[in-house]
Amino acid sequence: MNKFNELDQFLSKKEDRPYGNNTRVHRTGKTQIAIKHFETDIMLFTENLIMIDCQGWRSYTTKERINNNLPKGYGLYQKHNQWYLWDREKDESLVYEDGIMINTLTNEVTGIGKLSDVKKRQKLIRQINKYANDFVTEFVTGNIPEPSGGDCWGCLMKDENGKTALGSDHFLLHIEEKYYVPSLLMNAIDEFPVSHAATWVIAEKWCNSQNAEFVYDIFKDQAKKSIVKYIKRQLKL
Repeated sequence: MNKFNELDQFLSKKEDRPYGNNTRVHRTGKTQIAIKHFETDIMLFTENLIMIDCQGWRSYTTKERINNNLPKGYGLYQKHNQWYLWDREKDESLVYEDGIMINTLTNEVTGIGKLSDVKKRQKLIRQINKYANDFVTEFVTGNIPEPSGGDCWGCLMKDENGKTALGSDHFLLHIEEKYYVPSLLMNAIDEFPVSHAATWVIAEKWCNSQNAEFVYDIFKDQAKKSIVKYIKRQLKL
């Protein structure tokens, strides 16, 4: 039995059912079924086709959910911050990209990434890490003001789904120009929360209410990770 038929039987006459922690299976059409992790349809199934699109959410749990539902002979793994789809029969590793598709009749895989793009991606991730590190350093030294109408509109404005209104390319400009946008920090910790100690540092810096120097290291570590994850997610890395 292929995965589509298995999920179809699992749903039976229902349109939606829980399918693990923070994961659900639901129908998206008469001949389509999706696996949703949190709010993202990470896998879409038809009778003979599987599409994988985690929309930038390349977390360990997302990868685990995908691996649990891949057809026999395929596996998803990570190496040096890059995902690869392994075809066990051919012993071949294919560069993962969101939107990759597996034809379960022919075993043909389409929508794969290029090896030449992997190095570009690794370079960009290094740039994002440096940007985030410099961002939190500038913040604790008091060089980043509160969010205001003068912020980058691409970071300040969001659509009805909470996505930045101007797309993701402006993040590349921020990295290049070393523009540490206050609203970007707030968007990052909203999507990838930090501890109360770290949020206390933000309040201290923007409200001058208390001295929180003794938890600056906690803030810098957590906020940096949050910013990195947020930008990687926005750029679908």
